[in-house]
Order: sequence, then structure tokens, then C-alpha cells
Amino acid sequence: MSALLAAAFGALLAAAWFLVGVPAPQHVGGIASAEVVGTASCSGDGRDVVVVAAPAGAVTTTLDGCGRPVGAVVTVNLSADGSVPNPVSLAGTRGKGESSALPPLVLGMSAVLAIALGVGSLRASTARTSTTSGPAAQG
Repeated sequence: MSALLAAAFGALLAAAWFLVGVPAPQHVGGIASAEVVGTASCSGDGRDVVVVAAPAGAVTTTLDGCGRPVGAVVTVNLSADGSVPNPVSLAGTRGKGESSALPPLVLGMSAVLAIALGVGSLRASTARTSTTSGPAAQG
């Protein structure tokens, strides 16, 4: 039973690793560096302004984030055709509406499996203990 419990926790760790390593969305054509030239407050719907070093030349656009200091250099996603979308998103992140349900589903199912096997292991251990220490075992 402990081997199954170890396997369940291994699956849970694998699911968490999968969540961390989710690849970039398919529409991304590449990445480019960008420098923040205007910062916005994060208290509203503010967006920082960046100058992207795109393959076709520098492009000024908004970033899908806020609060970065002026002069900060960030890496952003380009469109599949290499153009600069408006707003640009930080490399390694997904834009709104592009999240995948698969990683949370895998993590949730792994957690349920780990909990179920843990409870089963505890019950089996308790049953084994009560069987060996009961009245029949003493006689």
C-alpha cells in the first residue's frame, strides 16, 4: 500500500511540474525584448508602455501588466507572424481566455488519488493493528 501512496504522491508532483512547465500558446511566433518606457498604476486597469525590439524594428505598445519601473527590460511574446500584438504579453504567460483546463485537471485528479490512497492506507493500517491486538490474538 505504501508503494501506491508513493506513486500517488509522485503523480501529484508530476502534475505540479506539468503546471509549471506548460508550453507557450501556439499562436506565439517568438519572443523579443522590450523596455518599459511608461509605467501604470496597478490599482485600475493600467498597462505599462513598452518599446519592443521587434524583427521589423522598434514598436511602441502596451504591456498586459502594470507597475514595472521605467527602464526595466522584459521579454514578450510576438504573434505567429512575428508582428507585435497590442497589448503584448510577457513571455511564458498566456493571454486572457487562453488558459488550458488540462493542467488543473491533472493536478486535481492526482490530488484526489493521493488523498484516497492515503486514507485507504491509514484504514488498512488501523485494521491490521486492531486485528493483531484484539482478543483473538491474545488467546
